[in-house]
Amino acid sequence: MRSPAPPWIGLVLYAVALALRLGFIAQSQGLPEFRTPTPGLDVQLHWHAARHLRAGTPEPVFELMMPSAPLHPYAVAAFQALLGEDLRLHRIARAALAAISVPLVFWLGLRLGRSRLAAALAALLLAVLPSWIYFDTMVLKVSLEMPLVGALLALLLLGPPPAACSYARAAVRGGAAGLVLALLLLSQGATAGYALVAAGYVLTAGGRSPARRAGGAAAPSGAARVAWLVPMLGLLALSQLAYRQRSALLGCSPRHFLPVGGVHVRVGMQPGAAGTYDSVGGIPPFPYGHTFIARMVAEASAGRPLSWQQADRLHLREAWGLVREQPGEAVRILLRKAALFCNGHELAGNHYLGVLAQDCSVLRLPGTGWAGLLLLGAAGTLVLVRERRWALVWLLGGLVGSVLVANLIGFVTWRYRLHATLPLGLLAVFGLRELGRGAQALLRRGPERRRAARALLAAALLLAPLAWLAFRPVEPRLLAAMTKTALGNRRLSEQAEAIAAELARPAALAADPLHARLVRAGLLHRLARFTEAFQQVRAIAEHHPAEIAASRQYVVYLLWLGEYDQLDAFLRRLRAHHPESLAALLRSLRPGSPLWRGVRQDQQQIVAVLLERIVLPRLGAGP
Repeated sequence: MRSPAPPWIGLVLYAVALALRLGFIAQSQGLPEFRTPTPGLDVQLHWHAARHLRAGTPEPVFELMMPSAPLHPYAVAAFQALLGEDLRLHRIARAALAAISVPLVFWLGLRLGRSRLAAALAALLLAVLPSWIYFDTMVLKVSLEMPLVGALLALLLLGPPPAACSYARAAVRGGAAGLVLALLLLSQGATAGYALVAAGYVLTAGGRSPARRAGGAAAPSGAARVAWLVPMLGLLALSQLAYRQRSALLGCSPRHFLPVGGVHVRVGMQPGAAGTYDSVGGIPPFPYGHTFIARMVAEASAGRPLSWQQADRLHLREAWGLVREQPGEAVRILLRKAALFCNGHELAGNHYLGVLAQDCSVLRLPGTGWAGLLLLGAAGTLVLVRERRWALVWLLGGLVGSVLVANLIGFVTWRYRLHATLPLGLLAVFGLRELGRGAQALLRRGPERRRAARALLAAALLLAPLAWLAFRPVEPRLLAAMTKTALGNRRLSEQAEAIAAELARPAALAADPLHARLVRAGLLHRLARFTEAFQQVRAIAEHHPAEIAASRQYVVYLLWLGEYDQLDAFLRRLRAHHPESLAALLRSLRPGSPLWRGVRQDQQQIVAVLLERIVLPRLGAGP
């Protein structure tokens, strides 16, 4: 049987997608935040987490406690082992891998929609989507997750439908789908709903492939569906069991990859929440804020030490408390998040496309953007409903719905909604196909023309509310905030380059070795290399307790880690052997102390509350 499209079309689409991504790398590489990842944010965090994995750094490893899932740090470590530490090579490798999704959309769209032109247009619209170009070239976990989402769709949609497979083939494809689902869940917990969507598709998909349907072939029994589901769901369950027992099975610390889901829900469900990222309760918008500071905030509220799991559940209860006590406010927040999810602007990221596009012309290529893709996908959904292709509606619409629910539960960002672009691209194939057919019908005369006009008008009326949401202008306040954040992160990267240069100067470390170690610890902290900074201040504080700056930072780090027994032992030694140093140390931890320079007032207050309510009562000393 002749292929419905020559293979070179897919190769051309891949070449176009890769060229656009390489062009963005070339244009952005000279910007500070792409040369030097912004300290404390995700790229830099995962980069150093991977370094510590490769080095086998002993506990505690701050950078491995901040990512909430293990796949990406291990993947970055593997890339570093292969490519070294040239960030440009990593971005090129990510682009080469991620660009595969574009021809995949073409082949899947062609198989499902039977329109070569519509499938090619949908793939091109995804290829030029600015947010996808950006994330495909970043050392962020979403650039690995998108090919996994594509692999899941390929396993489900290519080849015979699940019920039409032989039992052996169903088991193999089901096992492969289970592996992909497991990898997605080990990268991003919000993908848990994908398993339900995939299982629903396996149970509802027709028993005959398009070719067999044309020939009238009968489908095997429903046992083929079971042969698919058992390995898929079984492998997914086994992977999660192995992850929960990772310390015993893999020698991995149970303190790595701590939960932050409760914090994210609280950020998104607090009184007055705007729907995008808003700081809450003194928790800064950085990974260390979502782990260490979030646990300290919970402990300050509870008045006792808490595990990370207990602290995360406390934040979750705070979020659900809003739903119970202020249901009207909760509904308002959810509606606002739904509107933001549909809006065409890229929201609440470390970069803002409006700023990047000034330096990167690749991001200014013509296309429909997210808003147009959303409308074409919605139009394609209407087509599938009309054609009663319910299994596809469930699969593609269900994946988009899973992404929407994850954003509604937490907060809306362009990264968190990116997974929806692949199923939307496939739905857009049907929307584009019907637009083409409708346009052709409008050129004819007679009843066919009138039917096409009525159909297009009905679709336009149905999609009008979504179009209003998708193309609504962004609020000036939100636009100003995104621009401010992007430019602020650029300045942080510029400062990081200067700090790294200072850290590399041996002359600054020669005069006084102890002072040089203190300076080095401070520079490492400013670069958010917290594990190395902690190792420095711990050694100084343990051997030179009179160095108040080191002892103060050591106490703060122990509070970050929740190591109250270790902190109690340290303070007792100070009281026994250096009582004057203990008094000076406690004074330095009071809000407003000169040593708190550059630290937010609310975080100073959190430390003061923990000292007063937990640390000093254990020590048996007054303030």
